[in-house]
Amino acid sequence: MLAAARALETIHLGKQDHAKLAQDLKLQVEIDQDPVRRGHLLVRLADLSENTLDAYDDAVRAHEQRLEIDPG
Repeated sequence: MLAAARALETIHLGKQDHAKLAQDLKLQVEIDQDPVRRGHLLVRLADLSENTLDAYDDAVRAHEQRLEIDPG
């Protein structure tokens, strides 16, 4: 399922469908077990949410999630 979410990410990134890209990143965060990759995904999600989608609450949630994974 992770491979499918990554494939969708590539498609939505290419189409610049940012809302669907955010969904893809959220799905990958849920599925991926590697805390480092999850942290990177959450940073990307926060950046996309804040700077592209103007979804500030989502950006804050993504940052909070990342801090739960790695408080340092």
